[in-house]
Amino acid sequence: VLAALGSSFLYGFGFAYVRRYVSGDPLGIVVAQMIISLLVLTPVAVIYGSADMNAISPTILLAIVAQSLLSSGLGFILYYVAIARLGAGTASLASYLAPVVAVALGWVILSERMGWTGLLGMSIVVCGVALAAGIGAPLVLHGRRAFRRERANPLEMERG
Repeated sequence: VLAALGSSFLYGFGFAYVRRYVSGDPLGIVVAQMIISLLVLTPVAVIYGSADMNAISPTILLAIVAQSLLSSGLGFILYYVAIARLGAGTASLASYLAPVVAVALGWVILSERMGWTGLLGMSIVVCGVALAAGIGAPLVLHGRRAFRRERANPLEMERG
């Protein structure tokens, strides 16, 4: 539980750390990251793991390789490219969209039920990400300016 809480807490710091201290070719960074992870985690898996090595078939091995390359590898490459191009703050907003995409795919592909609260929640997340990224900022700023003018001189707003 502490490891899960600690990793969640430090996740946000990772974006700023990468932006400031990590540079270079994203593919090279990801390959090095995956190799180091393999070297560190293999002994742990061998000692504490409970996998049945006789049950591993070529299909299972291919699935593991595909998962590693397509999901993790491609995901990390996009992560480093997004941080380099968009900045750490904007790139971190993609984390908020992952659950929205997962729920939408479950609804469309797996025919999972979607209620109005799910749609409302997804809309709130998407709007929040858009505002944080600056996409809806002109609308919000315009509304703020009108509110300030109204507070400053309410009679002027009624006449104008």
